[in-house]
Amino acid sequence: MSLRRSCFLVPGNNHERIRDAIDSRADCIILDLEDSVPVSQKNRAREQVREAIQHLDFGHKLVAVRINAVSTEFSPEDIRQIAVVSPDEIVIPKVQSSDDIKIVERMIDAAQNNARPDKKIGLQALIETACAVEAIHEIAHASKHLTVLQFGRADYFADIGANKSFSMDNYWSVSLYPRSRIVVAATSAGIEPVDTVYPNIKDMEGLKEDARRAAGMGFRGKWVVHPSQIDIVNEIFTPTGDEIRLAKKLLTAYEKAQTNGDGSITVDDMLVDKAAIVAARKLMCQSEQLDLRNKV
Repeated sequence: MSLRRSCFLVPGNNHERIRDAIDSRADCIILDLEDSVPVSQKNRAREQVREAIQHLDFGHKLVAVRINAVSTEFSPEDIRQIAVVSPDEIVIPKVQSSDDIKIVERMIDAAQNNARPDKKIGLQALIETACAVEAIHEIAHASKHLTVLQFGRADYFADIGANKSFSMDNYWSVSLYPRSRIVVAATSAGIEPVDTVYPNIKDMEGLKEDARRAAGMGFRGKWVVHPSQIDIVNEIFTPTGDEIRLAKKLLTAYEKAQTNGDGSITVDDMLVDKAAIVAARKLMCQSEQLDLRNKV
């Protein structure tokens, strides 16, 4: 389980923005070779990303690279050049079916066999079309190296012909179904669901509301495209002191019940089931990663 509260997408052809991202408080940096890079800059972006991974210190941040879609002419060269420097993960955009995951996996294996890197590259799948939503279960189970299902709002809206006028209610009414499918499929496969970018980089209140709703339905983090969004997203996807204290209380009571041979427990007059214990363990795992467990 890696920290993915904030996943900061930065253009791969912009060295300064990559350095700024490293200095940010984002948990994950996604170096982009796809939409934020014009066709004329694709080769330059690959070179910049390779050099960044090889020579820059990303600290404890997760480093991912978004390649171009499998259906494009750019993806084979993206993978050939990027796999040999072994980023933590490769993000596969516009996934249509499990076949896309398997194609990328085979290309990565071919590139790695030549370079013999010392680590396996994880995979993230971007769910951005109606076809992908319908095939979500098979996509989620397509590879043991798949770590994340991530929702791509803009392309999904374009694919289904959703109303372009933006309001929070319209935004969520249109996207609730794919978001729900992503959370359920990712959880069933034991991988992480990550939410989409909030489109208005100046609307901090809207971002807070959007992130709260996403966290409430089970997403583990969110993509961001501007440094001003990072702290807000981190805060919302970080367990609060009250949540950590309650999780500790539940786990202590559960361990005591197990020792005494009791099958069920109550905490503060509330019956606690196994699902609550599973959730408490996940929350404590995250709090340990954030070094919060002993600070409340």
